Amino acid sequence: MSWATVSDYQARYGAVVDTATLQECLDDATSQINASLDAAGIDYTAPSADYARRLMMVCRQMAHRAYGNDGSEIAPFGVSQTSQTAGPYTQSFSFSNPYGDLFMTASEKKMLGLSSSYIGAINPVVNPQIVRRCGDVRDC
Repeated sequence: MSWATVSDYQARYGAVVDTATLQECLDDATSQINASLDAAGIDYTAPSADYARRLMMVCRQMAHRAYGNDGSEIAPFGVSQTSQTAGPYTQSFSFSNPYGDLFMTASEKKMLGLSSSYIGAINPVVNPQIVRRCGDVRDC
């Protein structure tokens, strides 16, 4: 079972042509979310209503990036930026997610409690047999 359904996706992003491919994206996103939660030790078997909503939001956002239906009028599919020049015949495109990878953004990880940023310190280990205390340069 996916965290988001095709109807959840369509409620946010509009109608889609290929619902089977979208369902595969939603299933794959759910698997990736579950694996991340497992690795972090977060129990997601009976989520609260708020956490279930967050899971649905992240799932459909991940699927949207992979599915590529960004609603833009720029062609070809998946292009985030385009440029054209009349002479001497230049045309270029920038793709937002050219391979359709599934990934979570930092804000999505934070929303699910998966952010792992921390500040720490390592105490140096000093071998007391090697330490020399010098009062004067000549003593060392």
